[in-house]
Amino acid sequence: MTSVATAGPPRNDDVFVVEIDEAQVRRFHEQGFLVIDRITTDEEVAWLAEVWDELFADRRRWFDVARPFGALDDVSVGQMLFPEKYAPALRQTTYFQNARRIAAALLAHEQSQLEAWGHMVLKPARCGRETPWHQDESYWEPGFDYHAIGAWLPLEDVDGDNGCMCFVPGSHRSGLLPHRHIDHDPRLHLLEVDVPIDTSSRVAAPLRLGGATFHHARTLHATAANRTERPRRAFANEFQAPPQPRREPIPKPWLDDQKRAWAERGAG
Repeated sequence: MTSVATAGPPRNDDVFVVEIDEAQVRRFHEQGFLVIDRITTDEEVAWLAEVWDELFADRRRWFDVARPFGALDDVSVGQMLFPEKYAPALRQTTYFQNARRIAAALLAHEQSQLEAWGHMVLKPARCGRETPWHQDESYWEPGFDYHAIGAWLPLEDVDGDNGCMCFVPGSHRSGLLPHRHIDHDPRLHLLEVDVPIDTSSRVAAPLRLGGATFHHARTLHATAANRTERPRRAFANEFQAPPQPRREPIPKPWLDDQKRAWAERGAG
């Protein structure tokens, strides 16, 4: 059987280019996020959904970020890292090209010099757990300074019922906050902020098919549980200037906790 991923994205005779203006760049720097109502075509989103389904059919390729290491049952929030390894054609999509162009404008960096990596996310129907308030940079190695943006494309319409993005405007200017593993269990990959935060100004970002959001690596964001009868699928990409080594690493003891838990897995 021919692989959808190998076949490549649908041909688009009319080039679909999305660019942002100075007002959108200013709004991003003020708020820490940006909503793009249309970043690619319905036909390409349908192809991406088929690729997503094909890749997630192999359970070895993804893990549950809300379950202990190696758990294979009762999926709560599934994540696949670097799907482009299995489907290089993902880099040929209109979505990726437009996302990289927008990220370069927001980061004020040359497109050709941006690094990128992807991940795909599953929130199962009626059982997808919420993703708590966090900053993306909390997951990353502490020895570097990052200049990075996340682009998030849902593969179906999203709203508060199935887990659209929610952001706290301006939170990217507060620095990196302390985090902890959910349920205080370092065997669980998901992180949440470990200090009191004010989310009263939070903004939900519902999207129709073909829309996407962009957010700063330190913007507080979260998604609700999926309360609908259908899975909620998403394809995200991180774009960054090459990380710069720090003289002193930022303390991230939660990452040390996870490394110890990983080293101790199966012991006893």
